[in-house]
Amino acid sequence: MSDPLLDRIVTLAAQRFSADLHRDLPVAAPQIARHLRRVPSLTRPTTSLIPQAFPSLALPYWMTRGAARIDESEFLADVAYSTFSGYYAIRLTDNITDRDGPAELLTLLPTVGYFHWRFLQPYIRHFPHGHDFWSEFHWVWSDHVGCTIEDARVRDITEEVFYGVSARKFGATKVPLAAVAFRAGSRKLLETWYEFVDALGAFVQFMNDFLDWRHDAEHGINTFLQSESRRRRLPDETHVGWFLREGFTWGSDRLRIEMSKVGERGRRLENDDVTHWIAVREQVLEQQLAEAAANPAGTGEQSTSLGERGSAH
Repeated sequence: MSDPLLDRIVTLAAQRFSADLHRDLPVAAPQIARHLRRVPSLTRPTTSLIPQAFPSLALPYWMTRGAARIDESEFLADVAYSTFSGYYAIRLTDNITDRDGPAELLTLLPTVGYFHWRFLQPYIRHFPHGHDFWSEFHWVWSDHVGCTIEDARVRDITEEVFYGVSARKFGATKVPLAAVAFRAGSRKLLETWYEFVDALGAFVQFMNDFLDWRHDAEHGINTFLQSESRRRRLPDETHVGWFLREGFTWGSDRLRIEMSKVGERGRRLENDDVTHWIAVREQVLEQQLAEAAANPAGTGEQSTSLGERGSAH
């Protein structure tokens, strides 16, 4: 499902962002590359477009009408550049908050400000002060920040908290969608695209919880799956025991439910690229679950939020 123009846009944006990063932060750049691997790759950027990945770099391209993509390729490359920057800021903050990485991560905290500035720059270039885009940006970014803080603080993640807080951490993806919509004068499209992002966020968040269940338990990272385990476990039953007894089946069923919601919301967009991606992602999910079912105990082995495995999710 490769698209040469999208591949080129993402590759050029990654190359530009990498060049800026190594020029501006020559000491920190190698450390960032070493520790932040659960982010879109700068050396192999198109791997971020595989079906297993959250399609943050593809969504603005899909939203742009096919006939306009070539004319808007420079703008879309700027949007992709911004997305790389924003993703690095979010990933670094998340890894530090989870407290499951090396101590050296804390020394990289000041780079969050750098990433956020690079995240903003492309939008400042295309939307002058006072443009309606900035009101939308303020609302979307504030909601994302609020949900991220609340998710880090909550101790018991219920279903209500999962949908209302945890899954909405992916809401930062709405910023580039807003940019595309305001650029095209199609603000009315945002509601249905936002609904798709929310459904997609719930699916990807739970997929991460499911694949990282052992790692999260060992590092005390609170997730919906971890909270559900505490609620459902039998007296004296361990988390591993619960997962093997019913957690794997419960999680697999829930992933299929979340994927069906993604499909339902996605089809409302009447967008061929989204429809195709959903069809492929549904097939990939079934493959993933079939492989995991052969060894449920191994689902969470060697899974880490800093590892290569996570970078695909």
